[in-house]
Amino acid sequence: MKTEISRDSHQPEQRYSGVYQQQGRMLTDADWNELVEILKSQLNEGLKDVVGNALGSGGGTPRHRPLLMVEDGGIKIQPGRIYIDGKAATLPGVDNLAFDAQPDFPEPESPSGDYILYADVWERTVTHLLDEQLRDKGLHGADTCSRKQTLAQVKWCPQSIDPEQSGVNPNKGDAGLTLTLREKTTDPDPCDPCAAELDIDANVGNYLFRLEVHDVQGDANAPSQIILKWSRENGAEQYQAMPTEDEMPAGFISDKYVYEFFDQTTERHLGVHLNDSGWEAARYELKLFNDTTATYAVPTIAGSSETEKYVRRWDGYCTINRGTGELTGIDQGVELSTDKALASLGYADIGSALELVLNSLDLELELATRSFVAGDYWLAEVREAEHSEGSMISDHAPPLGIDHYYLTLANTPFPPSAR
Repeated sequence: MKTEISRDSHQPEQRYSGVYQQQGRMLTDADWNELVEILKSQLNEGLKDVVGNALGSGGGTPRHRPLLMVEDGGIKIQPGRIYIDGKAATLPGVDNLAFDAQPDFPEPESPSGDYILYADVWERTVTHLLDEQLRDKGLHGADTCSRKQTLAQVKWCPQSIDPEQSGVNPNKGDAGLTLTLREKTTDPDPCDPCAAELDIDANVGNYLFRLEVHDVQGDANAPSQIILKWSRENGAEQYQAMPTEDEMPAGFISDKYVYEFFDQTTERHLGVHLNDSGWEAARYELKLFNDTTATYAVPTIAGSSETEKYVRRWDGYCTINRGTGELTGIDQGVELSTDKALASLGYADIGSALELVLNSLDLELELATRSFVAGDYWLAEVREAEHSEGSMISDHAPPLGIDHYYLTLANTPFPPSAR
């Protein structure tokens, strides 16, 4: 899930230890969120010192109530606690669980052959859409704060892969993003000879730009295909998917946007999946709704049996085929093109880096020798008082998250390796 925040003000390199409200000052969402991140990082660092980590003292599963792999009529998961690099997580439950009965990892494929079992611990954002209890009934069901939920997922991979060290299983991607505010032009629109100039947003505005990796095909460190999506709303404009377009909020559906359906399963299937059986994470296609390409319809998808569907909108998306060098996509209703002679807006180039000319931004994302993980995201603040045409708002910035923490739990054949 995405959430409606103004910016991410947390600066780990400054080593701040607290956030303090001043008398008569405005309290913003960024202040509150930064305090939470400071407290979380302090706890994680303290636990790392005490419990250890995979590279140091071998910590991970505590002496009491640990998450373990056990033999119980077959290899099963004993619910419990786990610590990875100071990140604490709980796999809930009382009785031992079959691999495909994990509450945090719906509808996985059970392991086969000789394999390694490992934990993947990461955080997802939850809003009132996925948890109705987050609405305040005393305030007429007001949507107030979102939540972060730490997932503990047990995954498997072939024994030829070390899930803690392999480049095909990074904690997150490492591509650098550079964003520059577009300089306005008065060039004629080649697609509309009657138009005097291109339709480019006139004002800089104040918004939080989000670029996110929607899906990755192939190894994370050598992907054959990458699907990216972006939004000037942080991807946070989202609602329950209703059966018809007329039942959706007024103005939400437009040919200027791209739409992503999602559910509880797809939100939990982000990250890397190393099983080599052909199983794929559940992921809906990004769709454009207008009279010529599609009509509004709530889709179904293989790999997910969820009945409740949700939909969020994005400004645009692109699919990058690394093998052929081809790119397809759209940005605010403008088709992306690799033919610069025909496209001032929507121009794209794929080489060692991806270059995109979007409606209000020039985007450059490193591709060569870089890793990509489904769920990677970058954030960039655009502020009217600070930025103007040509301002660089992001300079080779790495993705902020999602951070994944891995720990090997067992090798087959049983008994498991000691942890």
